Amino acid sequence: MYNTWLSNLLLLGFVSILVNEVSGQGRSDGLVKFAMAVDTNPTPSPVLFKERRLLSPYDSIFLLIEEEQKYLIHEVKKAQTVYAIGEFYGIPLVDLYYMNPRARKHGLKVGQRLKIPIPSKSLKCYKPKLDTAYLPVYYKVRPSETLYRIAKVYLDLPIEIIKTRNNLSSNILLKNQVLHLAWFPKTGVPDTLKNLSGLSGVLGQTNLMHQKRYTALSLDKKEVVQEGVACWLKGTTFLDKASLSVLHNQLPVGGIVKIENPMNDRIVYAKVVGPIPETSLAEGSIIMLSPNVAYGLGVLDTRFFARVHYLK
Repeated sequence: MYNTWLSNLLLLGFVSILVNEVSGQGRSDGLVKFAMAVDTNPTPSPVLFKERRLLSPYDSIFLLIEEEQKYLIHEVKKAQTVYAIGEFYGIPLVDLYYMNPRARKHGLKVGQRLKIPIPSKSLKCYKPKLDTAYLPVYYKVRPSETLYRIAKVYLDLPIEIIKTRNNLSSNILLKNQVLHLAWFPKTGVPDTLKNLSGLSGVLGQTNLMHQKRYTALSLDKKEVVQEGVACWLKGTTFLDKASLSVLHNQLPVGGIVKIENPMNDRIVYAKVVGPIPETSLAEGSIIMLSPNVAYGLGVLDTRFFARVHYLK
């Protein structure tokens, strides 16, 4: 009866699984929703780029900081593509699309602003010797932010350096005040710092929480490793954006699994929220992932080879 009900829902275009999740912040009822979607904007094949400079000497680069993750705001210019932008900032397309879903759905438009996660080391917090190879990075002060937080917490810099750099006579900051904080290479993120992106911010914290729980439980249990096909519904969303959830047939709801993508060595820890449905997509799969988990593993294909670890 369950399978018939589930199949009927899939025919209507979605699967809903009602689960109760217990997090570190208390109990909450979460509706995990898989919504079927057709990719009407297929990804074209990458092309080679001879010119890596997407920024001109006249560009103003702004820094955004959310949940301790640093982002640059990139304004799209004529003839720029997602591949050129991804190559320039050293960010996989799956990450670029995840942070900017409108770019996936509607494509790029001139003047559109993209949120680009960057490794902290790509920013030069002290003035570089060859400053002509870099562009200044600015930050717009948010309500209640202090100079101490911006200098010490965000950048690990002495307050006096920020004050001198911006000709500040006091530590008082105003809302929307623009500060010059750092420098960024005109040629983009250096090759040595690429491929460092993955789960960050709230998702990164959730992943770390699951990892700690998995590690603690592993002291008393045996680890079992499965290898096979993992699947996920492209274009779907979980209502809880901080959730890392999966469907698995051999584990109880609330169990933690460790999923590994052998193609890029990425690992994500996730919570089991139910069994795998009997669908054509899931046929032969050992696990079904939420979009957040697929994003963390850096996958674009709806079916791919994965390694799943769980405790028994």
